[in-house]
Amino acid sequence: MYKKLTKKNYKSYEADFISLKDIRLNIFIQEIVSSGDVSYSELDFSPSSLTTVWRYVYPKIEMVSPVPNYPEDQIPIWFYLHEDAIHTHDRGYTLKTLWLIDGLVYYFGEVFIQNNEELKWEAFYEPNSRIDYQYKPVIKGLTKNYIYPFYQVFTSAVRTWIDDEDVSSELSETNLFDLYENLINLEKYAS
Repeated sequence: MYKKLTKKNYKSYEADFISLKDIRLNIFIQEIVSSGDVSYSELDFSPSSLTTVWRYVYPKIEMVSPVPNYPEDQIPIWFYLHEDAIHTHDRGYTLKTLWLIDGLVYYFGEVFIQNNEELKWEAFYEPNSRIDYQYKPVIKGLTKNYIYPFYQVFTSAVRTWIDDEDVSSELSETNLFDLYENLINLEKYAS
């Protein structure tokens, strides 16, 4: 389990994160298909499939109070690296939600990669950088910009439980598809 990434261990984390990708994606896709509302053919990693995936995940995002304390062997590999994004001072995501976010991060990232041959997963490292995703897996490719799937997925997940009607009403079934389109267009425009 990685509690902090450093110059010495980030490549190991990247390898572990990537080695889990296919397993986590298979579990995530199987869960969605087993709901009976979605077929395997709909989960084809096309940008439009993000709408189907988000439609499944969105209503299942749950927080509980108090903040749960899960055993290390039950949480995703990235849990400690994103603790500030997965709970507030009094509420935290359920274990089920953490695993949905895990699958969603991999799926969202793979939509970029499978639809843009220039893109790939890569650990971000820039000496003396204070950027939030220093040492973490990002999507790299078209430009010097990076796409950090955790950021987009966490932002979308957080917005589901904010009690502000203006914020929650901005979410739609096409939320992740819209994010994909905006990010890929920014990448192409910048190149």
